[in-house]
Amino acid sequence: MTGIMERISKKRTKNEAKMTKPGTEWKNVNVIYDINKHLNGFLWCQGELTKGKSKVSWDNVCKPKEQGGLGIKDLKLWNEVLLVKQLWNVISKKNTLWVKWVNSENLKGKSIWEVNAKANSSVGWKEILKLRDKIRKHVIWKIRDGNSINAWYDNWNTGGPLCEIVTTREIYDAGLSIDTTVAELIVMGEGKWPEGWENAYHILNLYNLSRLQEGKKDDIFWVDKSGHERVFGTKYVWKDLCCSSPRVDWHKIVWFSKCIPRHSFIVSLAIQNRLNTQDRIAIWKPNDIIQCVFCKKCLDSIEHLFFSCNFSKEVWREMQKTLNVNMAFSWGNTVEELLVYYIWQERNKRIFKEDRRDEKTMVQIIKEAIRLKLAGLEVKDSRTIKEVEDRWSVQFQIRKNRSVR
Repeated sequence: MTGIMERISKKRTKNEAKMTKPGTEWKNVNVIYDINKHLNGFLWCQGELTKGKSKVSWDNVCKPKEQGGLGIKDLKLWNEVLLVKQLWNVISKKNTLWVKWVNSENLKGKSIWEVNAKANSSVGWKEILKLRDKIRKHVIWKIRDGNSINAWYDNWNTGGPLCEIVTTREIYDAGLSIDTTVAELIVMGEGKWPEGWENAYHILNLYNLSRLQEGKKDDIFWVDKSGHERVFGTKYVWKDLCCSSPRVDWHKIVWFSKCIPRHSFIVSLAIQNRLNTQDRIAIWKPNDIIQCVFCKKCLDSIEHLFFSCNFSKEVWREMQKTLNVNMAFSWGNTVEELLVYYIWQERNKRIFKEDRRDEKTMVQIIKEAIRLKLAGLEVKDSRTIKEVEDRWSVQFQIRKNRSVR
């Protein structure tokens, strides 16, 4: 990962040097794109990304594991989440130096919801303003003293912001201004709407001009997708801005607490039929004569390679004898994950390195991998644990009982 960041840093320095030449205009260099490109290359090529090497699109890679992805954060979306945090600080009028500067230089007494970006505004400020429409439905105020809530632009009831209902002309005709706070609206109208408004806008009946609670500051909440009001946190923003996909029923099979990541990665590709098996390669090279490296009978495929080929069947049978269990030839547990990984590894060794290992050697390698995995587990002492230790010639890390005070 250090090498990736070094390459990005060198590229950035080179671009900055170009941009500082006389007569050259500054360009917006997409840092996120550069980083994602290098991460994508690292995942599929262990280096520079080359065309056709990605087996799964980067958008799918960045999905949560329960949705079939690898759980890698989408940096573009994460950048938006962090910008939303800055926007939230402005909306909630947080007492920070930056918010004070924004109010003084950019807002100048106006609501964050009504200002427009100027031609000379910074790129960061423009990006923040673009996010307003995206999060507006997630922001709601709860009236306490009413002094922090703009009566027209802030959302303080289920009906939405009043600026979407009442025109600016009607606001001024009623003797009010666009800077009016909820406290001023309630006090000036004595808890009532200006004359004729309720008849003209029936939705105003949803807005409760309740009594103010002097001395208590107004509260602001993030409303998540399910309608729950939350104290603002980037984890809620992330969940709500993510484009959710259907959950896959196999994620618990692949990504369990004691899984080996590289094994789980190969199994996830196999389940999604994204491994470069010969049945897929044959589509690109229809004239090439290719056969399964194990049985030499047909093209290998996910089904053939892991479940139907005689070589794979023999490895499965030997492991059944070793474990004294009757495993079905399907996806389902840690041992099967190891089998899939090492069968795929053996297939590639025979194709690219002309290195061969027979079924018994494969079984020994898988057994050793299981033994090493067991040695790293911390367990409670029991008779069953002793039997497993004797059978696999391994010594577990025994969890000590905590003393009760």
